[in-house]
Amino acid sequence: MRRFVGLIALATGALIPGQSVAHPDSSGHYQIVGYGTESCGTWVEERRDPSKSWSVLADKGWISGFLSAYNVFGPGSGNVRRDTDSDGTSAWIDNYCLAHPLESLSDAVQALVSTLESKGKP
Repeated sequence: MRRFVGLIALATGALIPGQSVAHPDSSGHYQIVGYGTESCGTWVEERRDPSKSWSVLADKGWISGFLSAYNVFGPGSGNVRRDTDSDGTSAWIDNYCLAHPLESLSDAVQALVSTLESKGKP
């Protein structure tokens, strides 16, 4: 019986996730993968070209995933986009990318997170 209880305790402990912590490389950077690696200039071009709507949708999905991961793993409020929606974040990224065409989409989203978090602080 004691062994059975021990196995249940072990199994339960394995199912409860621990706190996840992100670890940057020695330079303080994280490896970005997927659509976030494209340039802001590409984002702006694709947003203007109706034939690229599939790519814009993929970009928006990547952005939503980034923001969701920040909500789960970041130090913020748990809802970084609390005061806006997908259209609002896309418009903000449009403006950022127009001003910074050589930066990556991930740079734009990280700047968005910083802006949203600073607005949410008392």
